[in-house]
Amino acid sequence: MSLGKKNLFPKKDLSIIIVLLVISLALRLYQLGNVPNGLTVDEADMGYNSYSIIKTKADVYGKHLPLFFQSLDDYKAAFGIYVPIPAILIFGLSEFSIRLIPAILGSITPILIYFLLQLLYPKNRTLALIAAILAMFAPWNIQISRANLPYIELIFFYLIFSLLFFSSFKKPKLLLLSGVFLGLTLYVYYAAIIYLPLIFLFLFLIYREHFLKNIKLTLAAFLVLLIFFIPAINHYQTASSRSRLNAISVLTPDITLPTSIKEIEQDQENNFQLSTIFHNRRLIYFSAMLDNYFDYFNPDYLFVNSKNIRYFYINNVGLFYLIELPFFIYGFYLLIKRRSQNDLFVISLLLIGPIPAMITLGSPFPHRGILLLLSIQLITAVGISLFLQNLKKFSYSSQVKWGLVAIYSVSVYFFLHQYFVHSPREFTSENDNGAWFSTVRDAIPKVNSLADQYQKVVFTWSQGKLVPAVYFLFYNQINPQIMQKETAKWVNETPSYRQIYDQIANIEFRPINWEEDQKLKNALFIGYPEEFDQGARVIDKTYLPNGGKHFLLVESR
Repeated sequence: MSLGKKNLFPKKDLSIIIVLLVISLALRLYQLGNVPNGLTVDEADMGYNSYSIIKTKADVYGKHLPLFFQSLDDYKAAFGIYVPIPAILIFGLSEFSIRLIPAILGSITPILIYFLLQLLYPKNRTLALIAAILAMFAPWNIQISRANLPYIELIFFYLIFSLLFFSSFKKPKLLLLSGVFLGLTLYVYYAAIIYLPLIFLFLFLIYREHFLKNIKLTLAAFLVLLIFFIPAINHYQTASSRSRLNAISVLTPDITLPTSIKEIEQDQENNFQLSTIFHNRRLIYFSAMLDNYFDYFNPDYLFVNSKNIRYFYINNVGLFYLIELPFFIYGFYLLIKRRSQNDLFVISLLLIGPIPAMITLGSPFPHRGILLLLSIQLITAVGISLFLQNLKKFSYSSQVKWGLVAIYSVSVYFFLHQYFVHSPREFTSENDNGAWFSTVRDAIPKVNSLADQYQKVVFTWSQGKLVPAVYFLFYNQINPQIMQKETAKWVNETPSYRQIYDQIANIEFRPINWEEDQKLKNALFIGYPEEFDQGARVIDKTYLPNGGKHFLLVESR
């Protein structure tokens, strides 16, 4: 495998790197604390756990510097909790501080892609630049870089690993270091535990000569991976860590099999002998997973409209620009046609991309299959690069090229307009399709100013995807020791988040039953309009960013 010139990163790349970094940082740092408008529940909970680590060296549940954090009904890998800590120490706990380092890492990814493509295709430096520019302006990359979620960090680690691995063809000792970074991905996001063996398998199949030529370093790298892998797999084997997966897995019988069981019963009534074969649970599971797998290649959310995709809520813009679709198809065709080793590597990323997500319900959730997005970006760059090369043969090549640049520029402008102008007003409520919740944040100052005047305050907790107590902990910066003392009451088992996030001081978090609750004396209620009758004594209201009413603040009679 040729890696080109001896000097992999020449000095003339410096100006390109600076331009890429400046533009990337500008796109990812502008209005970072305000867009997205509000925090997801996961962001708020992870941010507060980071704050708890700073203050007490333990998480909310009192676990000392854990590798995996209990966060709501899930266990999250440690990296996403620890990474915001330096920014929180400098800027304090805020929306901006917990998003800052992910935004910086996201800003670096186009540069890493630039160098990776130079290693993969050293004879086509234009390809590397195109790929970097596409990643810099990509809707998917910008959006996940501007959130305290572990997805861009996972991309960052995979790119570092890939750079080290492909550099090891010149400097074999880097093979061991690449194993370290691949192992670290296990502590970034759960999907990595599925990706890791698949990546190792495909790399060995494609580059087995390189591995066998450096067998000692290969074995050492494998041992490093094993060292990282064992604690992670032990964690995911525990019943508590499996509870979340069981709740969203297509392999859970109560979720996937009821229809087939009914069909078996119907067939048995009709004496159909092949019923147990046609409705075999293994075939049902396989069908469900296959259905999920191909859902992730749906061009609608990828290239047209991502408004229904969690963490990517934008009207009339996909995760990629529509103009990229024909070049992705062309690039995929070219890679399949050529099938060089490095082509096969890029294709393998595309094939394994959705695999961690295919076993979960509710597809597509592209953040669960994040390598799919990276591979589509690389393949699209290949398609554009070779199209432009072939275009040089024609006299009208210049007009076509500038026409494409104009269309792409308009696409980028439209996305940025939708993202910075409209999405902060459209996807901010637990009552719509959003995940970025500004609603509780905007109610907290009102509650803080009134809470001491009442014996009891009840804040509604009737929406399953909204955990209001988490936002009170985050924005009021409640002393983590208060929550740790609460969790310590459970001696024999770790409490559910519903057991510890149901009350802070005199504020209760629960559904409001107005028929009974209105009888309480000296109480304040914060709830949705439909939770009260027309005679309720409303003393204040909160509003959505689009001007609509949201919470009512109501006194008991």
